[in-house]
Amino acid sequence: MRYLTFILFWSLVLQTVARTSIFDARRQSDENLIGKIVRHVEDNFIQSCEKVSVDDLRLPSLCGSWDPEDCITLAVEFLLLHMPARDRGKLSVAYLGDNVGLALVARQVFPWASSEKIPWKVFLNDVLPYSVLSEPRDNWRHVLFRYLRKIFRLHKVADSMEAAILINEKAWEIVSPKIKFVAAPPNELNHYSPFEVMQSHNASCTGLSIFLTFALRSVGLPARVVGVPHWVKSKSLCPHKDKDPRCGNHNWVESYVGR
Repeated sequence: MRYLTFILFWSLVLQTVARTSIFDARRQSDENLIGKIVRHVEDNFIQSCEKVSVDDLRLPSLCGSWDPEDCITLAVEFLLLHMPARDRGKLSVAYLGDNVGLALVARQVFPWASSEKIPWKVFLNDVLPYSVLSEPRDNWRHVLFRYLRKIFRLHKVADSMEAAILINEKAWEIVSPKIKFVAAPPNELNHYSPFEVMQSHNASCTGLSIFLTFALRSVGLPARVVGVPHWVKSKSLCPHKDKDPRCGNHNWVESYVGR
């Protein structure tokens, strides 16, 4: 009995050591990745004597007056902690670094997106993320940021509400002919990623919602996709439930317009 207890004891010890080693290895790997992404942000979005911005993408600082001093590191940590499991190990340092850098640049460049207007936690949750649902991971921030910045240079915008309204009006004109709504066939996927929507010039409510959410986020406005899985209608209108064209899901966009 003592012999069995001894074996079980050392078995538990070895399992604990193995788990600790795996945990330490993962933690070290995460720390290395965080460091690489932070360096990418600093190298590409922070001004220095050697590196001066020619297109307003390099700034003296990326942290607002109400933001934490180590805002870059905290943003990277948040993104890695909450990223979908299927994205882990599949997205490049440049992709993640550009996402963090451009999100922080927008927070500095556009007055409605500043740390005084948008709380840090809201920024992390609804501006920083590079994805909405399961759409393909396009590098959309560069494209939408540059397009919408040109739009705002042509229009006077007083606050975040006016900015959101203008985006909802002009974002669809990023391609010609402009993007329009086309209903998805029942129980079938439609164009979802921003670049797919731009290439096809159309999408269902889900694809349009994803595109508009990214457009809002690209200029620092917090946004998210919401929806219902099924329209509540009578059995006579929806005898086959979601398979009936009039009875499927619906998505739309919510945007936070500041405090």
